[in-house]
Amino acid sequence: MARFYTVINFSVLLTYFAADLLWNFGFLGIHATVGSGTEGSCQACPVGTIGNTSDPDCHSCNISGQCQDPSSNCVLCPAGHHQNLTGQTVCYECEKGKYQDKAGKATCIPCPLGYFQNKRGQTSCLKCEKGHYQNATGETTCKLCQKGSFSSSDGSNMCMQCGNGKYCNTTGCTKCFGCPPGQEADRMGAQNCTYCQKGSFKPSSGSEVCHSCQDGWYQLKTGQTSCLECPEGHYCPWPNSEPVPCDKEQICPPGSSAPKEDCKGLMTLNNETEECEMSSIVYALIAVSLAVVVAAIGFVILRKYRRNNETRQRLLERQHPVYTGW
Repeated sequence: MARFYTVINFSVLLTYFAADLLWNFGFLGIHATVGSGTEGSCQACPVGTIGNTSDPDCHSCNISGQCQDPSSNCVLCPAGHHQNLTGQTVCYECEKGKYQDKAGKATCIPCPLGYFQNKRGQTSCLKCEKGHYQNATGETTCKLCQKGSFSSSDGSNMCMQCGNGKYCNTTGCTKCFGCPPGQEADRMGAQNCTYCQKGSFKPSSGSEVCHSCQDGWYQLKTGQTSCLECPEGHYCPWPNSEPVPCDKEQICPPGSSAPKEDCKGLMTLNNETEECEMSSIVYALIAVSLAVVVAAIGFVILRKYRRNNETRQRLLERQHPVYTGW
């Protein structure tokens, strides 16, 4: 019996020695299971775990890693992939609408506002193009700007309304447009142009709105590029109404917005002040009259001067002595 136990003890020692050789020579992924009694054996670590020469136990790979070969180390999940469990043999691609730009991550990141991703396993998201936008995170597509709005840059998270005087009549606009002559966009976010109303006009294309006719002008049609001057003998109190004839005792020069009283006698109408003033004939008569008065005064003065000279001369002649001789 003593010999039998000696053999058994030798077998156990031999088993331990063999396992130690396997560990020392780098047989990673193999762990020793020492048998009770006469034998022991080395077994491969299960998939998803790794072995270590200094540790007879197998260990699961950490989160964000994978282990397909039990004789190697755990490998970090590559960029564009993720793994949120331990002891896994694979990493998963990031879903559409998400990305991961770093290796060894447990989760993927949703695409931010203004971005999208329509493929799996991506390391970045894509900017929404001009005319598009995205106002939510983690999306797989971008949205078109609606009519009356636009997006002029990539990566927009919202569209801007067309400004006053401009319009956009389709989806996906990258800019808004000015209305043609005779038309306008009279509000923010306009989807189309409208004709200028009666009594207004727009001479050229662009972002300006229609202008009301000036005083003394009118327009009875829509969509016009100019107004009409009120004709002579009429006045135009409203820009969208027909010209009104003047009464006989009134005068209405071209471009009148209201009738004017007829100036009597030598008075004439000043079109700028719309008041009666003295005509040029009156001024001429006044000038002639003043000239006559000045001439008359001058004549009187001259005549008086000559008369005084004659009187003085006669007086001087009378005062001289008369010599009669001896």
